[in-house]
Amino acid sequence: MEEIEAEPERAAYAFEAATAMLASAMELAEQCSFDEAILSARDSMRMASSALLFKDGLVAGDLESICAYLKKKYGDELPVEEWRDVERLSKTSIVDRIADMLTRSRGRLEQNANRSTESARRFLSASSTLLLS
Repeated sequence: MEEIEAEPERAAYAFEAATAMLASAMELAEQCSFDEAILSARDSMRMASSALLFKDGLVAGDLESICAYLKKKYGDELPVEEWRDVERLSKTSIVDRIADMLTRSRGRLEQNANRSTESARRFLSASSTLLLS
């Protein structure tokens, strides 16, 4: 983690972007673009975490250090483990995606997309509260 001066303007901009990404994820899920919905939900959570780091005057280069910091600083106020779950869902290989399409496991993909967007919604809701505190 690298300390920088707190940047509330960048935090606000990052959170706006996170909100737009979440809206996109929800729309993609409704359009049955489940893989893209998961990726967009993941990206919204990444951007919301960046907003919190900008607020706190920090920059980090990797997921683990960001998660460790957020867990230590905000504890159970922020669903960090849900973010990690969405990160895992987003790392599905192309082989797995093709197998899903061939076996028509649309239900599982849809369930994962819905779970991802709901986790992102909770993460952004908590982030919003923390950004205003």
